[in-house]
Amino acid sequence: MAAFRSGSPNDMLVALADRPADWYEFAVAPYLRGRLGDPNGTACFLTRQNNNYDPGFEVDDVIEIPHTFLSDCWFRRSNKRVASADVRELLRAFVAYERAAAKAVVRRDAHGIVDTLLQHPWTPSPEAAQRMSHEIVANLPEGTY
Repeated sequence: MAAFRSGSPNDMLVALADRPADWYEFAVAPYLRGRLGDPNGTACFLTRQNNNYDPGFEVDDVIEIPHTFLSDCWFRRSNKRVASADVRELLRAFVAYERAAAKAVVRRDAHGIVDTLLQHPWTPSPEAAQRMSHEIVANLPEGTY
């Protein structure tokens, strides 16, 4: 988190490279066991529409929801625990950013990219949003925006 708050692109790249994916075994193994018909109770998190799973989010907000996979079906698990207020606030900010980003992409709105980047919780300044926007647009295939 500190690397993303610093605004240094190099610090962010180092943090991403150092980010372990220890969770991976907890995603693949339960899926494979479920495919084989073995109910194991391990949660896999799927990115899905809220659909009233968490009343703190809009019905159509896209959030990660724990599921169990068995045979050929994903079963949504009950919402037993509520995250702390600071975690929920951060999650709401990311959900709002992702909604705005999707709209900017669908509308092919190059100017909207700056506004969208300003909504991201880790964008350090308007100048950084402007630089990132220029870099994004510059690297798109010609005629995209």
